[in-house]
Formats: sequence, C-alpha cells, structure tokens
Amino acid sequence: MRFRMRDGMYLLVGIAFSGLLLMTGCSGSDDSSVFLNVSLRASWGGESRLALTSWGANEIRYVYSVHENGGGPRLLTWSDNDEDWSDEGGKHPAYRPDDSQAIAIAARRGSKDGIYLIDANDGDRLQPATLITEPAADGADSMPSWKPDSSTLVFVTTEYNGTMDLATVAADGTGRAALVQEAGVDLMWPVYTPDGGSIIYERRAKNTDQSDIYIYDIATATATPLLASTFDEGAPAVSPDGTTILFHSDRSGSKYDLWAMDIDGTNVRAVTQTSRSDGHPIWAPDGAHVAFVRDRELWTMVWTNVEADRDYTRLTRRYR
Repeated sequence: MRFRMRDGMYLLVGIAFSGLLLMTGCSGSDDSSVFLNVSLRASWGGESRLALTSWGANEIRYVYSVHENGGGPRLLTWSDNDEDWSDEGGKHPAYRPDDSQAIAIAARRGSKDGIYLIDANDGDRLQPATLITEPAADGADSMPSWKPDSSTLVFVTTEYNGTMDLATVAADGTGRAALVQEAGVDLMWPVYTPDGGSIIYERRAKNTDQSDIYIYDIATATATPLLASTFDEGAPAVSPDGTTILFHSDRSGSKYDLWAMDIDGTNVRAVTQTSRSDGHPIWAPDGAHVAFVRDRELWTMVWTNVEADRDYTRLTRRYR
C-alpha cells in the first residue's frame, strides 16, 4: 500500500513528549495527549485496549497500546539504544484472541526477523519476548494473525521465494508450514474467517500498484479471488459475525478510503469518503466498532451503514 504515513515521523520533540506521557502514566479520553505516528494495521484486544505500531525518532518502529476511548499509552517494546538497529522495537501487533493477555508481533531479536509473543501489559520490557517462529533461511516473517481459537497463526514470510508468501505455525512455535506461494506475487495481511476454515488476504503482483483480495479455503487448499479490480485494494478485515469484509481502496483516486463487501465478495460499498486517507481497518471483538489508520493517526468509529451515526473518535495524534 502506498500510504503517506512516514512524513515527519522522526521529529525528536514528538517522541520525547510521547515518552514523557508514558512515564507520567497519562490516562483518560483526551486524545490530544497521545502523540504517535501510527503505521499500518493495529489490533483490538478484549480488555478495552488497542495495540499499534508507531515510528520512533531513531527510524525504528515500536509497539504501544492505548485505551479504546483514548489516552493511557503504554510502550510495549524496548530499545537497547545501540547503533545496530536489532534486538529492539516491533511491529504488526496481534492480540491473542482467547484472553488478550499476549500479543504476537513481528520483530528482530537476534539475527533474523521473526514472530514473537510479548505480554499484553508489559511487553518485553520486563521479560524477554518468546520466539514463535523465524525463517530457517534468509528472509523475514511478519504480519501475524491468529486463528480464532488461538491455536495457530498465519503470517507472511519471504523465506521461500523472496516474495511475500503465506505460512502457518502453531501457537507454541511448532509445525511451521508453507500455506500459499506464488512466484512474482506478494501475499499480505492474512486474516482467518471467524470459523477458522478460510484465510482472506491481499494479493499483489510484484512491481505494481494494484492489489486484489483473495480467499484461501483450508480444507480444499484452493485460493480464489473475492475482489479483483483495477484498483489497489487490500488489508482485509473480517467482521466477528463473518458477514462483512472491510478493506482499503484507492477507488476515489489519489487517496485511500475504507470500503466494505459481503463475505462472498458482493455488495461492494463505500464506508468513508473524506479528504484524508483511511486504511488498515480492524474490528472490535464485539463487532460494534471499527478502528483504522487515518493519515498516521488511529481512529475508531461505531459500525453502522449510516454515516451520520458513526461517532468517530481520534485516539492518537500524529506529530505536527
């Protein structure tokens, strides 16, 4: 996705101010107190918190959590303040569904980029992150997403072909296996359907600006397109009741908006249509709200088909 999310992300004053808020234990609903440059997909936990990725002043991404009503920022991943840009930071958080007490992240803790598990409240600042999987050869693992029963994760890996392929691994780190591979194609942002029987993901041919949304049936090991168009459309999110898929699209032209379709790929309709870019939607566990990234800020809205009833809330502010 070609989101303009990194403008101004290295302002030292912003990260210093954010760190001051964390040290003073800021909480409450005043979104203006949380200055973070949000990057890509967040995750909604079951204890009224969302985990997100934010760029730091040192060009490393870190994982934070904030309260679903705003405020209460917590830094979950650490930095060793050396110059090798390894063993620190993290991205692509995913709360474990069964209890929201742990978060899977993509991170480098050693020589390779793998998938790790951290405590949902303290991250790995007090206890080391637990390795779930890392590529056996060159490459990186990223974009983890849990099966609804918390038994398995699907993730993206560049181990096999140098492109982004899909793989799975058990929650205890065993049974790593390739799932979908396509030469010359990147497969991204996989998510399970609520019944655990299928995986929906973004499919992009290399060196193009166009993506489609596909569904992979686990029982039959077949992948079929749900939404194939001339637009850049991806980062799908499936509603907890399994009826609706949200995604971002550049159908409006020079920016991205949120769109929705039924689970079978029909009834495609616009959700947000503003002057700003919206992307990477996620659902609240109860399906009543949706969070998304709007120009490097994390927002939520009430899920309804009536725009006037959406009740938008900004949880973070980007650096000015």
